[in-house]
Amino acid sequence: MRMKAAVLYQIGEHLVIDNDIEIPPLNQGQVLVKIFVSGICHSQLMEVRGKRGQDKYLPHLLGHEATGEVIDVGYGVTKVKKGDYVVLTWIKGEGMDVPGAEYRKGDIIIHSGGVTTFNEYSVISENRCLKLPEEIPKDVGALFGCALPTYLSSSILIFGIIFGIILGFWGWKIVYIKSKRDKPTF
Repeated sequence: MRMKAAVLYQIGEHLVIDNDIEIPPLNQGQVLVKIFVSGICHSQLMEVRGKRGQDKYLPHLLGHEATGEVIDVGYGVTKVKKGDYVVLTWIKGEGMDVPGAEYRKGDIIIHSGGVTTFNEYSVISENRCLKLPEEIPKDVGALFGCALPTYLSSSILIFGIIFGIILGFWGWKIVYIKSKRDKPTF
């Protein structure tokens, strides 16, 4: 099976839209997902521009927040099944943690991490996907892969320090717990 993907071939250059990337067979702990919506994160732009230093894995695929549908699962995957709608994330969760897939274009190996999303299909580690609740639209669901957890963790740091509160993000629920401290800590 082949797909279209945005590939980083060279640091400091534009991503190349490539129509002939071969999807590898699934290994243990991997999930094949058809991507619906992908977000783009500032850290991805930094990587393309070379602001993260040398990259020994070029060429490779990028992206770490998306929604999609599970097309197939590798041996041992129990968290999701074919037909499930999922959120893809860089945040490691439950399930097997396996190395990134190696895609091909002819003789060229195209590397990936535990999750990639700038492609039509993605082979990801089981621990990088979460089931998407039916009530959450697919375009909004992609935000749960990076944007919302990053925002919430920043809020915890800022508001927790200034106002002495704790915010928690478990599953799909936001929980607020008031601190027992009388005075904020700076």
